[in-house]
Amino acid sequence: MRHEDILAEFYRTVWSEGDVASLGRYFSPDALTAGISPEFAFRIEDFQALVQAVLRLVDNVDVKLVRLVSEGEWLSALTEVSCTSRRTGAPVRLRGQSIMRFVDGKIVEAHNNFDTLDFFVQLGMLRPDFTVRLLVESDAA
Repeated sequence: MRHEDILAEFYRTVWSEGDVASLGRYFSPDALTAGISPEFAFRIEDFQALVQAVLRLVDNVDVKLVRLVSEGEWLSALTEVSCTSRRTGAPVRLRGQSIMRFVDGKIVEAHNNFDTLDFFVQLGMLRPDFTVRLLVESDAA
């Protein structure tokens, strides 16, 4: 199966259908996923917890792979996620990029960059003016 097909199936199965138990089908047992949190890289167990936490906030997850670039073991993906806030029913959009390395049909390494700050603004968990407020506060320090 092509890397692109594995990634599309991963997003559909894990994120859209919420089947976190299937992560082992897509990730090597020793795979590391970086970029979601600057403090540490996620292992499969951590990633399962992350998916469950996000899916408690949103529903109707639809992931579109906008642009894919494949070279050998590596796949780069520009991704657009559409979903619905469970609390308000409002639409939520998230855009990001991932680059991952595949070995024997499984992801062994993934580096992600998604606009999670805007995601939390759309969910009402951060104020829309948080950037300006942080800049003003840093000026006062």
